[in-house]
Amino acid sequence: MKKKILGILVCLTMLMPALSMTAIANEPPATPTIDGETNGKAGETYEYTFLSTDPDGDDISYSVEWGCGESEITDFYPSGENATASHNYAKGEYTIRVKAVDINQAESDWATLDISMPKNKATDFNFPLLSWLFERFPNAFPILKYLLVVSGLLNGWVEEGTGTLVMQITDAPGLNITEAIVNISQIRVHYAGTNQNDTNGTWINISNESQTFDLIQLQNATEFLGETNLSAGWYTQIRLSVDKALVTIDGVQYDLKISSKKVKLIKPFLVQDNETLTLTLDFDVQKSVHRTGNDKYIMKPTIKVIQE
Repeated sequence: MKKKILGILVCLTMLMPALSMTAIANEPPATPTIDGETNGKAGETYEYTFLSTDPDGDDISYSVEWGCGESEITDFYPSGENATASHNYAKGEYTIRVKAVDINQAESDWATLDISMPKNKATDFNFPLLSWLFERFPNAFPILKYLLVVSGLLNGWVEEGTGTLVMQITDAPGLNITEAIVNISQIRVHYAGTNQNDTNGTWINISNESQTFDLIQLQNATEFLGETNLSAGWYTQIRLSVDKALVTIDGVQYDLKISSKKVKLIKPFLVQDNETLTLTLDFDVQKSVHRTGNDKYIMKPTIKVIQE
């Protein structure tokens, strides 16, 4: 009897390497395809679609490099299902790079897409009535102001120098939602420049400090976000990186999904030499939170940018 048991153990021991040798290796996803606008207008937001398949049927996330110094990682999607992300460019030429990464961290090769956001010839433009309107009503005419800034027509208004930008956050009063938590990890603004040599502009960090706010507690109140000295000139956009968002409705807390975890605000503002500009980001929680079914919620931020 002892010999038989020993024989069985020896056989099993000899089989173990063979069993481990037959384990299936994880295969990386296929190189993704990129579909979207390749010859757009500077300042407009465009949606791009990414698609890959995984030989093992694993879910896939997409690592996106926008070609302008910004990048993001999408949520995981089923193999063979389209993923989307949106981006807004200043004038210039860019190359989007995307790779697919499965749940086991196997990575595909990079896919690329060259895009062009046509440049407009900058022209100094000074119209006293518009100048008076923009100074008298800084929160009015955002679309007109944005178009004039990105086209370079307001370059003649800017005197070189340094001003100060202060940013705050608040929330308009609302009903039903008892808590709305957002964690903001980064705040950036886009500097459009003061002359035609600044064709692509520059992204400038206002804050890289992780900050958490309950927007409901900010109704009729403000909370400091950041302050920095900036070059005098026109700024066209504000971008917030939101790492996490939660909402409490009827005593139950839910995760809030935010597309690409970025909030993009196209609201031109002018920083003038030796002056301080305060921007207040006024969240409207009630209009920002949307139910998608099965007790799932998404946030499509509705934010007013108030200049003081």
